[in-house]
Amino acid sequence: MPSSPVDTCILVVDDDRANRLVLEKRLGKHGYQIETAPSGDEAMKLLEEAWGDPRRKAPDVVVLDIMMPGIDGYEVLRRIRKKKSSHELPVIMATARDSSEDVVAALQDGANDYVTKPIDVGVLLARMQTHLALRDAHLALRNAQQTLIRAARRESIGFLAAGMAHEIRNPFAQIRMGLDSLGKNEAIKDDERAVETLARLDTALDRADEVVRKVMQFSAAEQLDLKPHDLPPLIDSILATMKSGMDSAGIRLETDFARDLPEVLLDHEEFPIALNNVLRNAVQAMPDGGTLTVRVEPQTLEAVPDAGAGRSGTHLRVGEEVVAIVVEDSGPGFPHGRLDAIFEPFFTTKPPGESTGLGLTVARNLVELHGGMLTAENRSPEAGLRVTIYLKSPDSFRTSV
Repeated sequence: MPSSPVDTCILVVDDDRANRLVLEKRLGKHGYQIETAPSGDEAMKLLEEAWGDPRRKAPDVVVLDIMMPGIDGYEVLRRIRKKKSSHELPVIMATARDSSEDVVAALQDGANDYVTKPIDVGVLLARMQTHLALRDAHLALRNAQQTLIRAARRESIGFLAAGMAHEIRNPFAQIRMGLDSLGKNEAIKDDERAVETLARLDTALDRADEVVRKVMQFSAAEQLDLKPHDLPPLIDSILATMKSGMDSAGIRLETDFARDLPEVLLDHEEFPIALNNVLRNAVQAMPDGGTLTVRVEPQTLEAVPDAGAGRSGTHLRVGEEVVAIVVEDSGPGFPHGRLDAIFEPFFTTKPPGESTGLGLTVARNLVELHGGMLTAENRSPEAGLRVTIYLKSPDSFRTSV
């Protein structure tokens, strides 16, 4: 969706207060959100804070003066480009000098464009709109590519799952029958070591069958039967099945369900699988005890993250009314620098044999099939993980369709 002025934030960086005020006033008349910084240091501080807080609206374009005391515009540009590419954050340089050397230097450092002072606001607006349109097109293309990659991966694993169902589950059934038969043998019943061995084999077989089941869930892309449902009873029913395990692990449960929640469109068989996977992932992150917090609240979506940085692709739009299911644990959080891999199939930070690495992958796929969005982020250093499921209300769903 092309950027509109009301959803677009412009950061104006200039050490001249008069220049900042003029641009703030004239660009603001067109409906843009304007932030200003009087120096390169202040600009980088503002950007770093915005990038580090997903609840805050980060600038969509930067108008950057070149000649400033302290760190100049060239250095600010180089620091920005270490974090954001020219496709992600357009930067337009403003200079009182229009020599070819200055322009070339700025473009080589990663500037998208430039304007000369005194700034013609009409020209600046046209150039900003062009680069914002290019940014939006690039983002749409990248998300489409990632969607195609996931679809291709799902299709490939679908063929694998079909083969596994035939080639593995049939032998599993025969092995299970053999174990059951051995377990009924009177001679074996009196052999403690044999009984323990059979129990371990039975557990290993359950584990292998679980892997096959989750692979098949991951590959499934069937048509959902969406009907209005109340979320609190559904969440309570899943938490009830986990109570014994949480009690034994010393995990305290805190829930906060907003009043007068709207119903959401769910498939009553498929969505509980997604929610169960998210909740169990949180519980498994706290083997030595902790606090599991589950909140459900209506929200107006203020930002739609792209498909990177631990976030799934989405059909949601800024300003859309959604219901958010927020699941927080007090475990160690996700390893620094590895959050991008959290939804990758078979990726896990747990020791071998303790996880299939498919729980959140399956959850993401099912949430997306519901037209929703799944996000994951560390709450703060060493303070646990926050996973949020955003679902459309029935009215919002019908409007988008």
